Amino acid sequence: MSVNAATPEAISEPVISGDNGQMEFLEISEEEVAVEEVPETRLNATDREYADEQFTVSEEGVPYSQRDTVPNTDPNHAYLAQNDVVYQGAIETEKEFRWYAFEIKEKSKITILLQMVETLDADLIMFSLDTETSTLNAINGSAAGGAGVTEYYANVLEPGIYYFTVTGYEGTGQFAFAFFQSSLDANYEVNDTSATATSVALDSSYSKRR
Repeated sequence: MSVNAATPEAISEPVISGDNGQMEFLEISEEEVAVEEVPETRLNATDREYADEQFTVSEEGVPYSQRDTVPNTDPNHAYLAQNDVVYQGAIETEKEFRWYAFEIKEKSKITILLQMVETLDADLIMFSLDTETSTLNAINGSAAGGAGVTEYYANVLEPGIYYFTVTGYEGTGQFAFAFFQSSLDANYEVNDTSATATSVALDSSYSKRR
């Protein structure tokens, strides 16, 4: 996230000058520099729920792919998300899912900042993979209402394999997200409880069968 501010004019005279050993402090204007308004970004927004759906995969071995030549519109071809990388994509059809996946070896904080064009209202849904039943379980996410509204997801996750989707709720267009993964001090991080309404209320269970 960034804050854009007007560039202050350069001071034409030195702030401090010496005259016969005396220090003279020049008067500096107390007028505040105007800062452009920054849209509010809500953490793990909960504006909507998602209905139950099913997805299947037939891949053997690691359940995600780096083959970006294949559209990632189902979990069979989820793209691998890596730490400190910005990804770009597009929702080409309304209600479309774009899938990504990652694996963590130790408890980590996952942060994703998703931005989109003003013609697209997209949400982010996080899933955990049950390796015994091959089921993808929706656990939380960020679903703020409104086209062009930034989604901001941040949660501490246990070791495992996870999938997440950029889901087109309404409209189409391009999006970009930054993905961050850190195990540093993750044991001291505490996720918000359901009472604080910062986790997406999802009653769906997405089954993934080989």
